[in-house]
Amino acid sequence: MRTPAEVLRALNLAARQGKINTITFLEQNFIPEGHSPSEPIQCEPWQKEHILKPVFEKIGGKRPWDTFLIGLPKKNGKSTMGSCVATYALFLDDPYPEVYSAAGDKDQAKIIFNYTKKAFKRSSRLRPLVKIYKDVIERVDGNGIYRVLASDSSGNHGLNPSCVIWDELWNQSSYDLWEALTFSPARKNPFHFIVTYAGYSSHSGNLLWDLYSRGMANEDPRQYTFWCSGPEANRASWVTAEYLESQRRRVPDHMFRRLHYNEWSVAEATKVFRVPQECYQGTFQDPVPGATYAAGIDLGNIVISPLV
Repeated sequence: MRTPAEVLRALNLAARQGKINTITFLEQNFIPEGHSPSEPIQCEPWQKEHILKPVFEKIGGKRPWDTFLIGLPKKNGKSTMGSCVATYALFLDDPYPEVYSAAGDKDQAKIIFNYTKKAFKRSSRLRPLVKIYKDVIERVDGNGIYRVLASDSSGNHGLNPSCVIWDELWNQSSYDLWEALTFSPARKNPFHFIVTYAGYSSHSGNLLWDLYSRGMANEDPRQYTFWCSGPEANRASWVTAEYLESQRRRVPDHMFRRLHYNEWSVAEATKVFRVPQECYQGTFQDPVPGATYAAGIDLGNIVISPLV
């Protein structure tokens, strides 16, 4: 029988040679919350196609993207996907991984970290491969760690992340932590993986809004964006019409739309329209009765005929 360190060496070698199907590995070994030890995760097709495969697949040993922005409403499995990606990053990606969980505060950052920690404890195959502590998970061969970070950026400069898992990026008040976790060019395939829903600060200079805007406009070739919003945004099979209706009755409309339709909200009675094509085509969403709207036109890079 191989020792845990030998298992990790074998996993590293197989991963380098492209001999491991990462989704199959997860569906055999990753035990999510609420499952018995004999019930590993079974990812839904949309999770595989639009979230996991883009992260896991490489071309000529190189990941096409280094930033993954995943925007989904509440209760659509964002933490589970973040935990799956953290597991991959710790075992099957960089040979000397430094994986970090980050968020607007340490308690938020701990959500995905603790989810991963519990999944490891439930898995008979993964548990022997790690040492688990309060805020860090270490590989038993000493070649990798997964750590939860405090939101104070001052103590996070100088780290050399191979992967940063960001949870609810709308709660980042500045670029400070993002800048502190800038990748080293010595890393071959470092990446940010972000799971979040929409926020309130829809202006240039807000970290999530800037990433979202670039993603919607396809301005950054190294950023992959999967952003679902509106009534069809809930991709998970377990989010039913009955559940959504119950939530609609319990919170104000602007809050419901932000949390469960993943739509941006800048105040209690306003919405943000961020699809320029809607203006060009002369069509808009149906107005919300009683809501207040503001219209703006950015003509910075557009030449038009005089307005009548």
